Amino acid sequence: MNFANVKLKENHIIDPKFLPFVEKVVLDNPNFVLLVSNEARVRDHCVMNQVEAPEGKKFVSMFQVRHAPTDEILGHIGVKRKYRSRGPDDCVFVVHSWRIHNMRGDSNTSFTTKLTGALRIAKRALIPKAYDEVYEKASDEVMSNYISAIRSLHGPIRNGHLLPQGGANVLQSYLFKHCNGYVIPSELQKAVTETFTSEKYHRAMEEVHLAERMEGYNQLKRLHLVVEHGPGYVFKDKEGNIQCLPFDELPEWLQNQISVLLLMKDHELVNDIGYRNLQGMYLVVSPE
Repeated sequence: MNFANVKLKENHIIDPKFLPFVEKVVLDNPNFVLLVSNEARVRDHCVMNQVEAPEGKKFVSMFQVRHAPTDEILGHIGVKRKYRSRGPDDCVFVVHSWRIHNMRGDSNTSFTTKLTGALRIAKRALIPKAYDEVYEKASDEVMSNYISAIRSLHGPIRNGHLLPQGGANVLQSYLFKHCNGYVIPSELQKAVTETFTSEKYHRAMEEVHLAERMEGYNQLKRLHLVVEHGPGYVFKDKEGNIQCLPFDELPEWLQNQISVLLLMKDHELVNDIGYRNLQGMYLVVSPE
């Protein structure tokens, strides 16, 4: 078998027990691309151990499944050996996808000894996300990481690690003396002055101000999720409808904010611009 959308290395061949599954999946889904993503599933013998790979070759027993138009990872298909204490071992077909929900074991993986059953499961589970699924699935991750980024900016000031030795007690002693007109010992004055005029403390306070400003945008509902999806970007328009548009067709303010965030590091907040979760996943600040 030689399909252009099955990506094998020169020394790879498909496990004979896996081949019928792969052939059917590829023929039924020309937009799928199958890739080897787990070298642990590349071996010298087939999964049932009856056949040894030709010299210089190795059998592949699992593929990652991608949707070519959007480059979305849909899941995995594979075969494995199920060992039995009595009777012959079974060859099991494997389908892994976030759409699969099991009550026991691997909650996102289905196992069956029947090829027809595996094909039925693959057809149902290996489906590209609709735009609302792309949006909702990204939303929880991005917001959770955004909150962590905000906490991280607050951290150095909130935890008091930048305070002079003695921490809050030293600071309270200084403020008490200052507010009540008492003489402040020179060592205490020096410790407090050096701390609050240091470059570290300036940077920490700038980070707190950035966090507070971005929290304000969130409270005002001016932070909007944008997710790169294939050739476009998924976002909610003013009416709350989820759309996917190429970059050049996005509203100008969205293009401007995304252009800046493309240059940033992952998990970075930018004042008045937004938050970059990962490449292709952003919270952007909208105009008032």
